[in-house]
Amino acid sequence: ESHTRTLPCPAALVAQPLFTYRVLKGYQEFVASQEKTLEKLCGLRSHVTDETWLKPVEKLLRSHLVLMLESAHTGRWFMLRHSEALSTKGRASEVRQEAFLFFMVDTACDAANHYFMRTKGADTFAQDPKELHEAILMGLQMLFGTLGTPHHPRSLDLRRNIDEKVENYVKQIVLRVAALRKAAKEEAMAEAELKAAEAELEATAAREAAQKARAARMTPMKLLVLLLPLLGVLAAMGMGQMT
Repeated sequence: ESHTRTLPCPAALVAQPLFTYRVLKGYQEFVASQEKTLEKLCGLRSHVTDETWLKPVEKLLRSHLVLMLESAHTGRWFMLRHSEALSTKGRASEVRQEAFLFFMVDTACDAANHYFMRTKGADTFAQDPKELHEAILMGLQMLFGTLGTPHHPRSLDLRRNIDEKVENYVKQIVLRVAALRKAAKEEAMAEAELKAAEAELEATAAREAAQKARAARMTPMKLLVLLLPLLGVLAAMGMGQMT
């Protein structure tokens, strides 16, 4: 799936429930080149979303536009990170803080899309890198311009909107983790049943081989038992002839 259309935003790329971001071409390369930046972004998480906190976040995103340009990859990275965190550590508070950062990226992409469609037309596909960067920068300007006025109604509405997305996202990740655990448990049970069946087959084969071996050893003895009376008769006949 191409990433050249009007700045794909994570929310629009959720093809399945449970926020399952599919692995798209180039994901591994994206992680290899951007994981340190993503980790740095996560390191900016905070309970407080005031202007002081927003400035370093804005600075980082403005200097790493690729996080928005490749937002599907960004979404998958966060999904996997948060699935692991909730599965092994259960740090829901930290996940919520990081998810707020993720949905800031999501919102910037939405704003960039709206800006691009308003200026270039709804049916226009973004092909020129300059146009893509211009739209992303405008999306960031709109996002941080709104969040930077914390008591303005539009800022309050936007924060509530992001908070709602975060809560829904966390619930979906919890469901995803539960589904993965169930699948892993079922797989483990199936594997255990398979091993038990294989062990039973091996035991049956061993018993049959032992029975055959015993039968092979007993055959000469049975033959000897059958021949003993005959040998006795023959011996008696021989002695009779001698007399």
